[in-house]
Amino acid sequence: VFAFANRDRMTPELWVILEELILKTLPEFRSDLYATILLSVTKTSPELLRPAFLSRVEADVLTKMTSMTTRTASNIAWSFAKVEAGGDRLWTAFEKFFIARHNDMKSTHVLCVD
Repeated sequence: VFAFANRDRMTPELWVILEELILKTLPEFRSDLYATILLSVTKTSPELLRPAFLSRVEADVLTKMTSMTTRTASNIAWSFAKVEAGGDRLWTAFEKFFIARHNDMKSTHVLCVD
């Protein structure tokens, strides 16, 4: 999957299969894995990220955020920002998360959203 996304080869047909797999297994799906997938797809084919999918991922992120690493959270935040998704609850949770962990963050985790 990453190979397809990173080489601009993620087709809508392939994404539909991957999206379905992620949504079927969302409670068990590792947040760091879908963070990487979101990041790859956002960089190459953001138009594939449908609001219904992002809404389900957002709900899952809110339940898993306290156990995420700063890298995972920043990748998810960047992806949601890039496609202008996510509600107030998500962005408030991200804000609290990053403030609470600011001492643990490395420069590679700095999130810039305009």
